[in-house]
Amino acid sequence: MRRQLRLLVAATSAAALLALGALTQVPLAAAADEPLSQGRPVTTSSTEFAWSTGANAVDGDPGTRWSSTAADNQWIRVDLGSVQAIDRVVLDWEAAYASGFRIEVSNDASTWSTIYSTTTGTGGDQNLDADGSGRYLRLWVTQRATQWGVSLWELQVLGAGGVGQPGDTTLLSYDKAGSASSSQNDGTCWLCGPDKAFDLDPASRWAVNPDTGWVDDGWIAVDLGAAAHISSVVLQWDPAFATVFDIEVSDNGSTWRTVHTTTGGTGFKQAIPLNADGRHVRVHMRDRSGPYGYSLWEFQVYGTGGAPTAPRPSLPTRTSTTSTWCGATSSTAPPAPPPTPPAGRSTRGCPRTTSWRCTPRAATGSTTARATSCSRRAARTATGVSTRRTG
Repeated sequence: MRRQLRLLVAATSAAALLALGALTQVPLAAAADEPLSQGRPVTTSSTEFAWSTGANAVDGDPGTRWSSTAADNQWIRVDLGSVQAIDRVVLDWEAAYASGFRIEVSNDASTWSTIYSTTTGTGGDQNLDADGSGRYLRLWVTQRATQWGVSLWELQVLGAGGVGQPGDTTLLSYDKAGSASSSQNDGTCWLCGPDKAFDLDPASRWAVNPDTGWVDDGWIAVDLGAAAHISSVVLQWDPAFATVFDIEVSDNGSTWRTVHTTTGGTGFKQAIPLNADGRHVRVHMRDRSGPYGYSLWEFQVYGTGGAPTAPRPSLPTRTSTTSTWCGATSSTAPPAPPPTPPAGRSTRGCPRTTSWRCTPRAATGSTTARATSCSRRAARTATGVSTRRTG
């Protein structure tokens, strides 16, 4: 009844203005921008009737609404699916509106930041400047304006959209906490825990326990540290790979959603494009390629958000050295082993009148001292004293 009365008043006013030639068509906020919230999952503190659920506030239908029980501190939360840039929130209140409320955003539905608040709400249609970003947006009612609860015909979240473009991705899984169905730790694969799949080390790997893990069901998971939008997963398999597996995501590490399924896994390196959101990512293996269990050299998750750790710099690569090899100086390192020496030469391919190999090492002492040592060694060999140790 309250809704019909509002519509009747609006129609009467519009007709009067039109007759005066003063009516200018002004599009609704939603006409310029598709709401980020439309059709998205909604959670509420309470529902007054079975037909007045939170989903009604984001369905784009001005004839349906959400209403709460008659109490303060009611709220409605919408999951935007991924971290979004927000600049406006449009509220279309029913007669049971809130005079005090705040609008909050969060990336994980746990830690919230306020982007708008008021204690003088007027009800009706409110188009609010609310700049922020987050995956979740929540309207929290601090004060009702009537004896009823609160009720919204529409809650629209507007903004630029996703934070980070499809090509703007980061390695999110490096050095993050991992878990697995089991892990191997023996002479064949020592300390092959799940962390080895997230260390960017091509010489380390995760493997299941051979005593309990050589079965079809197995898994490895990573906690990205915060909610993230996941654009791809890269798997570098050991020969013990999965032919059937699922990629799953979770917000809490216990309730999982399948976002990809492979039934013809080929092993080696598999790059899997995704469009998913969650804090936790899991590879759930269903069928083995052979009699062994499962093993991964690398499990890499790419996307935006999360709490990425910058990979450690690689160790410096030795590109040159200065070596004395049978009296010759070379700037390429290391020199190739000498061929088998002819008769009358040492087993190191050097004449007995020179040092076996003299390599100045500044890191372990004075270059001059090392050179002097080599000269003494050469002098000793010239007098017939054999020197078998290298410098």
